[in-house]
Amino acid sequence: MNRLITKLLKKLHLYKRKGNSTIALIGEGKQSVKVCDIINGKPHVTQNEYGDTIEFVLKYSLFRKEIKRYDKNTFKEIK
Repeated sequence: MNRLITKLLKKLHLYKRKGNSTIALIGEGKQSVKVCDIINGKPHVTQNEYGDTIEFVLKYSLFRKEIKRYDKNTFKEIK
């Protein structure tokens, strides 16, 4: 896109850039674990908790989905 058009759209609050971030598990006295990186809004992440497990559903597109499970007590990935 042209810079002038992008500047104008930002001023009108019509153009927003999706930021980059990281999802990590952090606990007291435990080593933090990086679950995934979010780049330009992908993947869309949902978190579910079942008993002693934490489940992350990472949706990259309609056809690509990844499920990661972690133990709540040790933050180790369950395969």
